[in-house]
Order: sequence, then structure tokens, then C-alpha cells
Amino acid sequence: MDDVLNDVEDVFEGIRSKNFSASIGGLSNLLRRVKQNELIVNLTQTIGHCSIPLLVFLNSFDSAYVDIQGNLKSYTLDGNLDACFINSQCAFPVNVSDYRIPDISRVTSNLPYLVSAICFYLLADQKYRVMRPINARGLGVKHDFALFYALAFITALIGLASAIYHVCPNQTTSRIDMYFIEILLGYYSLKLYQSRIPDIRAVYYAPAIVICVLTAIERVMGDSDLSWDLIAGFHIAFTFWVSVQLFFLGKMTMNPYTMFKERRSVMQKIRDCRRNHEFKYQIGAFLLGNVATVAIAISGMSGMWTDHSMYNVVALTADIVIYMVYYFGTKYLLRKEKIGTKVVVFLVGSALLWVLSFIFFFTYKSFDTTLSPAESRCLNKPCIAGPVEGHDVWHCLSATAILLTNVMILVIDDDLIATKTEDTYF
Repeated sequence: MDDVLNDVEDVFEGIRSKNFSASIGGLSNLLRRVKQNELIVNLTQTIGHCSIPLLVFLNSFDSAYVDIQGNLKSYTLDGNLDACFINSQCAFPVNVSDYRIPDISRVTSNLPYLVSAICFYLLADQKYRVMRPINARGLGVKHDFALFYALAFITALIGLASAIYHVCPNQTTSRIDMYFIEILLGYYSLKLYQSRIPDIRAVYYAPAIVICVLTAIERVMGDSDLSWDLIAGFHIAFTFWVSVQLFFLGKMTMNPYTMFKERRSVMQKIRDCRRNHEFKYQIGAFLLGNVATVAIAISGMSGMWTDHSMYNVVALTADIVIYMVYYFGTKYLLRKEKIGTKVVVFLVGSALLWVLSFIFFFTYKSFDTTLSPAESRCLNKPCIAGPVEGHDVWHCLSATAILLTNVMILVIDDDLIATKTEDTYF
């Protein structure tokens, strides 16, 4: 870091003395040292990964703030009980400034997401300190810790967006937190790809950009048939594009010409499939992933889904599950690598918590913003214990499930700590 600061001083000294050749030389040295400085590279990549989710959040908050403020004003001043969808049988209103928040308990129950984010950030930072000298010796899986820090940041944004939504739940703001769940799922896939592919910098920001494209289509075209056709078509094309590179090229790029140049090697791999036992698994995962994508896309175009966000979550979850099956299959069955006890514990624990959380989410509905206010009030239920209701349980369980999933991805390849880095790539 001192060398970088010295180069910055050389650049400004050259400018002050009007010795521009010295200034250009200092700038060249500065850029070279910056690229070689792991701390700066890690910091800039983390900022890059977090900036797009943050921009999505700010855009969502800008539109949600107006709706929430207007509805709270109607609820507080006019006594309009239809302005905010709440569970009136388990509501704890509180006055904040000039407004009355109808249920503060649902807002504060999002704190577990923030706790989960902080815990995972600390664990990831500790892992970075452990792996840094090991990777420097050319050993172990070379993680991109900027992705881990981004996972922690996105987890915190999920809790913050959900808390904002629960200030005054209504039909306009009902999906503000779903955007970040989609981005989180996309980053899960990206991190799993990065662990076993030498260089994926060309598609670093693909998950966030994809979610932005899908969100833009939804906002511009609404729930029209054309929007569903465009989202399904984009989903099929993007999945095919990524899976060809992932399973056949062994590298990731957004340049079509690069794929065109590699077409012969891809066809040769396919022809050699019978002699390559590992490649048979790649073909199977490729076919399974694309068939599942087409099936989900057809279900979207046929009107099975009424919510774009839920469709995106299902599609992204299917992609992750299929790739994780391939990942563990290749790791354990083909490479004969070990799956540690802690990985199994975190995997099983997160799976159980996800199942339990979705059970509470879908079966214990105490209000529903997709219904009319009167119909939503028919779903109201008493508190389970104290100020806690079923939706609070969803918040706690899902936040813990996210933490366990994050940690599972963090430690999934700890058994390769003494393996040469180049031997860890699929």
C-alpha cells in the first residue's frame, strides 16, 4: 500500500513540475501496482458487486417511499384501515413523528437478516485471512471474497427492504424485497461457478444485470402476455448461453465471437463423450438444466404464474439445485474428493430451515396484499406467542437459512486446502 501512495505522489509531483513524461511514468507504475495490490482489487470488486443491488434498492425505495408515505398519511389522519394490509389481531402500532406505524413488530422482526449479514461478513473476512497465505503458495480453491462480501451486503438489503415494506404493506410495495432475493440466488450460482472456473470476470455482474433486465421488462410491460414471452425467451437464451460455456468451454465470456472460435473444440468434446467419463456428467447436467428451464418458461407463458418475482425465484432456484447436484456429483463421485462433516451439517440444516420457512410463508398467511382489504382481514390470526406471529417466524427461519447456505458455500471446498489450485478446476 505504501508503494501505491508513493506512485500517487510521483504523479502529482510530475504535474506540479510540468514534467509530464515523469507524470505518465508514475501513472503507469501506479496502475500496475494497483492491479497487483490484492486489497485494492478486492475492495473495488466488492464495491462493483454491491453497487448494482444498491442502485436497485434506491430505485425501489424511491417509488416505494411515495406510496408508503401517502398510505401512512391516509391511515394516520383519515383513519383509513384499508391503506395498510396488516394482521389486526396481532398488531402493535406505534407513533413515529407525525405518522402512526400500524404494526412495528413486523418491522423489527427483520433484524435477523441484519444479524445474519454481519455474522457472515465476519466469517468470510476470517476465512480470507486464513486462505490468503495458502493461495499465495498456489494451494487450495482460490475464492473471490468480493462475492462473499456481496452476499453479506445483499442479505442486509433483503432485511432492510422487507422492513420498509412492513412499515405499511400494500399492493404497490409488496415485492420490494423480492428483487434482492432474486439477486442473492443469482450470486449463489456465480460463486459456485467461480470456485471451479479459472476466470469468470467477464460475467462478474451478470446476475445483477439479468435481474435488472427482467425487472425492467416487468415494469415497462406489466403483466401482459408479451412481458411473459420476453422474460421466458430471455431466460431460455441466457441459460443456454451460460451452460454451454460452463460445461463445454470451461470458461465464461460475454463475447459471442469467443464462443464462435471455440465451436470446434466444443464439438470435439461432444464427440469424445463416450471416452470421457466426466464429460458424460457435464452433458447430463447441461441437458437437465436446459430442459428444466424450458419447462419453467413454458409454465410462465401458459399463465401458471401470476407473479413475475415468484417465477424468477423458482427459475433461479432450479438452476442452483441442478448445478449443486452436478457440483457434488463431480466432487464426490468423479474427483473422489471428500465432503466434510460440516458441509453436510450446513447443507442439511439450511435445506430443513428453507422447507420450514416456506411452510410458514405459504400456509400461515395472516394478510395478503394480492386480495382486497376486506378479504385480507379474513386471514387475520392471533399471535403465536407474545408479539410473534407466523410471518415473524418466516423472517427468523429464512434469515438463518440464508446464513447457513452462505456458510455452506464458504466451506464447501475446505478439503482441498492442500491441493494445488490448478488441480481444483473442473
